[in-house]
Amino acid sequence: MVQGEKEDIRIKFSRLRNYIRQPHIIISLVLLLLLLFIVLIPFIKMVKDSFIWHFGDTRLSRSARPGSFTIFHWRRILASQITRNVLLRPAVERERLIQTRGRVKHQIDVAYQTAGVDRARAG
Repeated sequence: MVQGEKEDIRIKFSRLRNYIRQPHIIISLVLLLLLLFIVLIPFIKMVKDSFIWHFGDTRLSRSARPGSFTIFHWRRILASQITRNVLLRPAVERERLIQTRGRVKHQIDVAYQTAGVDRARAG
């Protein structure tokens, strides 16, 4: 290495060290580590476990072999009748309600305009 490159690396390292020593950066790094251990690692383990048969799953399916790979749980959650009733049907009904409210509001606005009334003052 050339002398100039060594000094360049030292300067960059010194800047990085000074940046990391700032209080808000230290707090951010500590909170990031806390997030990693409290949220992300358990979430990754949970997702990983959802692709594996467990001993208790033998009551759900006769083909369950504890420790082997499966997508049974994902299929059950995303494509079952319960999902349609609990997640999808309410979402569709909510969307219909929002559209109906929009049409009613538009009809009221048209009625006010036809009558020549300022809706802001009438309300």
